[in-house]
Amino acid sequence: MESRRIVCTDQVPANQSHNHAHIVAVGLGDDSAHASQRLTLQEVLQKMDIGVRFYTIGDRNKKVAYVIDVYCCGKRYIKTEPDSYLENNLDELRWCSWK
Repeated sequence: MESRRIVCTDQVPANQSHNHAHIVAVGLGDDSAHASQRLTLQEVLQKMDIGVRFYTIGDRNKKVAYVIDVYCCGKRYIKTEPDSYLENNLDELRWCSWK
């Protein structure tokens, strides 16, 4: 099974904190400081539907959290599986800065 690491997120509205925004795209890569590929939320969900697994890793504790899909407000979104570590949550990752 293919696995891809998410290292950053794009969220809207961008002027809101992570608590009040929804992920609309993610950055993938092996280095948490640099995303090598951007996928929209829809692309992530399509890949998940065919068996691709997405995950995050905490920079300090190196704990892995897998990404799952959920429904909120009548739409499908992604989040990390609940665990007791905050730093590997999607909402705690840095915001992507595409150039």
